[in-house]
Amino acid sequence: MTQTPCIVLGERDPERRRSIAEALRDEGYEVVETDDGRDVLAYTEYLAAVMGRRGGPATIALDSFAVVAGARLPGLGGTEVQEILRRARWGIPVIVLPERTEEGADLPMLRMRVREALRLGPAVH
Repeated sequence: MTQTPCIVLGERDPERRRSIAEALRDEGYEVVETDDGRDVLAYTEYLAAVMGRRGGPATIALDSFAVVAGARLPGLGGTEVQEILRRARWGIPVIVLPERTEEGADLPMLRMRVREALRLGPAVH
């Protein structure tokens, strides 16, 4: 049985978070939502423990989930989460969201970046 790819989504703006989560779910991803960077890291650690695999000495490799996080999340921003995971040598894709753009303008690019990060190609509905 194939596991549905999961996205840990951290965004402080509830409307933007809802819009992004809906777009990602439409692409076939499971989405875990939060508005705090510490929770993004906690969910990521949990999913790495449950879904991760060894990619080499002291490395966790992932191809079944990714992190999408706003740059200015409370607690830890997206770039801080990205740096923590890089230092821990976890091969988990992290996509840091740009500052708010025109409603929905960044969704097509985000979909492409998530597909590319997970190497899935077009998601199957």
